[in-house]
Amino acid sequence: MVYNGTQYNVPIVYWITDYFPQYPPVVLVQPTPNMAIKPRHPHVGSDGTVYHPYITNWRPPASRLTDLTKQLSTVFGKDPPVFARPSGAAGPQPAHPPSAATSASHPRPSAYPPQQPHQQYDFQQAGKGSGYPTGQPGQYGGQQVSSVPTEEQRLENLRQTVTAKVTSLLQAKLRNFEREIADAKAVRLTQIKEEEDLKHAIAEMESSKAQKEESLEMFRKREKELEDWLRENEHMEEMGPDELLRPTLALPQQLERVTAEDVVIDETLYVLDKGLENGRVPLERLMSEVKKLARRQFKARALRGKLMEKLKAAGVDVRY
Repeated sequence: MVYNGTQYNVPIVYWITDYFPQYPPVVLVQPTPNMAIKPRHPHVGSDGTVYHPYITNWRPPASRLTDLTKQLSTVFGKDPPVFARPSGAAGPQPAHPPSAATSASHPRPSAYPPQQPHQQYDFQQAGKGSGYPTGQPGQYGGQQVSSVPTEEQRLENLRQTVTAKVTSLLQAKLRNFEREIADAKAVRLTQIKEEEDLKHAIAEMESSKAQKEESLEMFRKREKELEDWLRENEHMEEMGPDELLRPTLALPQQLERVTAEDVVIDETLYVLDKGLENGRVPLERLMSEVKKLARRQFKARALRGKLMEKLKAAGVDVRY
């Protein structure tokens, strides 16, 4: 700390609890044998415990030990917590964590169990000058110190510490519950999607099964019809290809004849054309035959068209 332009060292101990950094450390001033704690200091008790708003309002992770050290350095620079013990005075005043005996003589509620210190910080002397401010207990620089933490303030500090601890534990449990709920929701959504996919697959399989059963039933009917026909015609006499292809009705028979005539006329015209090219058929003879054949072919095709219309109207499948 810097007091009246001179830098001094103030031995401070930070007691790190098991709840750190969620809860602040216990800060103690430990004077050396030639120092004494200033009585009725506004931020330091007689047992060396440091009280400061930064400790009371500890909010991790924003609150840090380095910032706390800077705050205490500023406060103690304005009002040092220790003073140089006059020569020949009594032995050094011990500064250690509150114990049962200390609490009996100086009642002070504490939210932390006594532990061994894990880390110690002190202000390093950077400039010239040594020693500590001198003065009588209760006075500093001729001014009387009257600001002392009251019992209500200390109880309030204890209440705030306990409240912060309980709040932090509840918040941690709440975060765990929220994570578990989020995980359960994600698992449930996955299960719902899998169930929908399974239902869709089952529906497709059932539809495919119905179609296959319908096709199978149709094949069975056709098979039965074929077996019945084979059984009925088991002793039928054999027939030649011409007899099998010959129509049995009058109109189909007539259609067959006119179609055959049309095909024959086409072949005849082709042969006459080749004979003309080879010089075997004179042109006059070709023209006369073509005229006759064309007239016959026209009549055959006209008759064929009418026959096909009648057969189609009667529901007969015509493939000529």
